[in-house]
Amino acid sequence: MYDARIKQVALESGKSRPTVVKFFNFEKTKFSTAEKIYKACLQLIQSKVAERKSQAREMMRLSDELNRDR
Repeated sequence: MYDARIKQVALESGKSRPTVVKFFNFEKTKFSTAEKIYKACLQLIQSKVAERKSQAREMMRLSDELNRDR
Protein backbone atom coordinates (compact mmCIF):
# COMPACT_ATOMS: atom_id res chain seq x y z
CA MET A 1 0.00 0.00 0.00
CA TYR A 2 2.82 2.40 0.85
CA ASP A 3 4.60 1.82 -2.46
CA ALA A 4 1.38 2.39 -4.44
CA ARG A 5 1.01 5.83 -2.85
CA ILE A 6 4.60 6.70 -3.71
CA LYS A 7 3.91 5.70 -7.32
CA GLN A 8 0.77 7.82 -7.33
CA VAL A 9 2.67 10.88 -6.10
CA ALA A 10 5.44 10.21 -8.60
CA LEU A 11 2.95 10.05 -11.47
CA GLU A 12 1.11 13.17 -10.34
CA SER A 13 4.30 15.18 -9.80
CA GLY A 14 6.16 13.96 -12.86
CA LYS A 15 9.10 12.97 -10.65
CA SER A 16 10.69 9.55 -10.29
CA ARG A 17 9.75 7.15 -7.53
CA PRO A 18 13.26 7.36 -5.96
CA THR A 19 13.04 11.17 -5.92
CA VAL A 20 9.65 11.03 -4.19
CA VAL A 21 11.06 8.59 -1.63
CA LYS A 22 13.98 10.99 -1.00
CA PHE A 23 11.49 13.82 -0.46
CA PHE A 24 9.48 11.82 2.10
CA ASN A 25 12.67 10.73 3.86
CA PHE A 26 13.65 14.40 4.24
CA GLU A 27 16.70 13.95 2.04
CA LYS A 28 17.99 16.85 -0.01
CA THR A 29 16.02 17.63 -3.17
CA LYS A 30 15.87 20.71 -5.35
CA PHE A 31 13.41 23.33 -4.17
CA SER A 32 11.49 23.11 -7.45
CA THR A 33 11.28 19.32 -7.12
CA ALA A 34 10.03 19.52 -3.54
CA GLU A 35 7.47 22.11 -4.61
CA LYS A 36 6.15 19.87 -7.40
CA ILE A 37 5.88 16.89 -5.07
CA TYR A 38 4.19 18.97 -2.39
CA LYS A 39 1.68 20.34 -4.92
CA ALA A 40 1.03 16.83 -6.21
CA CYS A 41 0.31 15.66 -2.66
CA LEU A 42 -2.12 18.52 -2.11
CA GLN A 43 -3.86 17.75 -5.40
CA LEU A 44 -4.21 14.09 -4.48
CA ILE A 45 -5.58 14.98 -1.05
CA GLN A 46 -8.08 17.40 -2.56
CA SER A 47 -9.29 14.82 -5.05
CA LYS A 48 -9.66 12.20 -2.29
CA VAL A 49 -11.64 14.64 -0.13
CA ALA A 50 -13.92 15.45 -3.08
CA GLU A 51 -14.40 11.74 -3.74
CA ARG A 52 -15.33 11.08 -0.11
CA LYS A 53 -17.77 14.00 -0.07
CA SER A 54 -19.39 12.66 -3.21
CA GLN A 55 -19.68 9.21 -1.67
CA ALA A 56 -21.20 10.68 1.51
CA ARG A 57 -23.77 12.60 -0.55
CA GLU A 58 -24.65 9.43 -2.44
CA MET A 59 -25.03 7.49 0.81
CA MET A 60 -27.33 10.19 2.20
CA ARG A 61 -29.38 10.15 -1.00
CA LEU A 62 -29.75 6.38 -0.83
CA SER A 63 -30.60 6.53 2.86
CA ASP A 64 -33.28 9.16 2.22
CA GLU A 65 -34.65 7.04 -0.62
CA LEU A 66 -34.83 3.97 1.59
CA ASN A 67 -36.53 5.93 4.38
CA ARG A 68 -39.13 7.31 1.93
CA ASP A 69 -40.01 3.81 0.76
CA ARG A 70 -40.87 2.66 4.28
